[in-house]
Amino acid sequence: MFLFGVAKYLFSALSLTVVLAMLASYVVAMTVIPIYCARFLSAESARKEEHGGKGLLGRFRRAYERFADRYERFLNRALEHKRIVIASIVVLFIASLLVYPLLGTELFPTTDSGQFIIDYRVPAGTRIELTEAITA
Repeated sequence: MFLFGVAKYLFSALSLTVVLAMLASYVVAMTVIPIYCARFLSAESARKEEHGGKGLLGRFRRAYERFADRYERFLNRALEHKRIVIASIVVLFIASLLVYPLLGTELFPTTDSGQFIIDYRVPAGTRIELTEAITA
């Protein structure tokens, strides 16, 4: 919407695709998913799955719980050391500002390929030998 030039032609179709995909996902999430949940899930099966379960889903649930516990401990330690966390973020921000001038900002950066192209036209029907002579 806010782009212009080459970027507009490159990304306008992509943005339209993303918007339509998000709208379709929203419609499915608000209509189809609740109907399937009401049809295929029961309170008894939910209680059974809540206590671990077997198979792939049970292993995934246990692995996710371990990950969530570790992440919670990490966040609690970060909250206990607020000054260190904030100082680290400030240092990282300053480092990113120092690196910014080294980043490229062009969509299509200019390149020097060490060659150039000359286009010319000769009258239609000119013999190839004469065209080669003109080129030389």
